[in-house]
Amino acid sequence: MWTSGNIFHVAWQGNFEAWVQDHLHVRPIAHAIWDPHFGQPTIETFTRGGALGLLNIAYSGSRGEYVRWNNFLSVLPHPQGLGPSFTGAGTAILTLLGGFHPQTQSLWLTDMARHRLAIAITFIIGGHMYQTNFGIGHNIKDILEVHIPLGGRLGRGHKGIYDTINNSIHIQLGLALASLGVITSLVAQHMYSLPAYTFIAQDFTTQVALYTHHQDIAGFIMAGAFAHGAIYFIRDYNPEQNEDNVLARILEHKESIISHLS
Repeated sequence: MWTSGNIFHVAWQGNFEAWVQDHLHVRPIAHAIWDPHFGQPTIETFTRGGALGLLNIAYSGSRGEYVRWNNFLSVLPHPQGLGPSFTGAGTAILTLLGGFHPQTQSLWLTDMARHRLAIAITFIIGGHMYQTNFGIGHNIKDILEVHIPLGGRLGRGHKGIYDTINNSIHIQLGLALASLGVITSLVAQHMYSLPAYTFIAQDFTTQVALYTHHQDIAGFIMAGAFAHGAIYFIRDYNPEQNEDNVLARILEHKESIISHLS
């Protein structure tokens, strides 16, 4: 916080006004805002229709309607309630256009908003599907125990995996690092293939820097995942608890796996 505060307060070196006038030929320098409260040029840039402040169409306060704790049960965020959401309204906030903006060469901001709303709804549904301390939903252990692939190619499938993970910190850390490493690598790929920031697709130096930065992080994280996974197999692996499941089959085929990867 201390460092970011200092950087923000010296942002007077930025060239926001020049960059706004010509995105393609002027490169942004530092932050383009005069002070933390927004300078007058910035307010004029982002304000329309003579409003007194910055406008946000997703915020009811921009329309003069304020929903607070003392009135949220009696005041609608929109005069027509949720009705317009089901009749094709709201395209200024949520769309499903696909592709890229023809001028900025980045994803449509309204498409990204709709995408994140869909993910939020999915997570809400998922939160009610799987069992927590409240005992509502499906038990993860039961799901793993019955997940036996057809044909017997993976033996007993995931039998014993739940208890194995709960009894070994190393496999927990290894799986967590592996998941985070894969996600970080995907972020690196998607930042240049599906650019989200305005005009960033034409700033090749920034694209390369962001890609290498995130892939470096992914590499370090994956190295930790492999290390702790190996420590689990050496230190915590229990052959009786994992008899003929997916972990046992990895060890049975380790010669083939190592020779293939080599």
